Amino acid sequence: MANTFEGGKSPAIKISQKWLRFYQSFCKRGQTQVESCELFDKYTNLYTLCSVIGYNIGHKTPLESQTASPFTLEQVGETYEWTTLIAIAYADTNQDDSVFMDSRRILNICDEYAETGIRWIIEQYPFNIIYKDGNIYNYDKIDLEQQVMLLIRQQKSEHALI
Repeated sequence: MANTFEGGKSPAIKISQKWLRFYQSFCKRGQTQVESCELFDKYTNLYTLCSVIGYNIGHKTPLESQTASPFTLEQVGETYEWTTLIAIAYADTNQDDSVFMDSRRILNICDEYAETGIRWIIEQYPFNIIYKDGNIYNYDKIDLEQQVMLLIRQQKSEHALI
């Protein structure tokens, strides 16, 4: 990703404080004192997926007790993730070309779609069984990777994602 950001610094991606442990629990990077299932290679994979789900649901949810997440725009994959986030913001703004020049605006839009998406994920099996009150319960008793793969495959087919 290009190192030229508004203000010269890579903007932090925002998430609600209550989802920080969810990101830490299911992503490879940044585990600290949290038992991890490591379903996603990096935080931005989960964030992008949540943004897509939120956009496809057609609803943005304002962040509760907003916090800077442990990842920044600089860590977003340029080929798939960033182009997906740009497309979401472009569609959300009724194809306003000015959004292309404002990475913070793109992220603000996607932050709210990601909030909707993560809430949706938490309601789905197997997450509604294994993640409660900010903790993971007995994930080793569920073939978690298989269940998540099926859930993601279903979402991809329902929303015609690549």
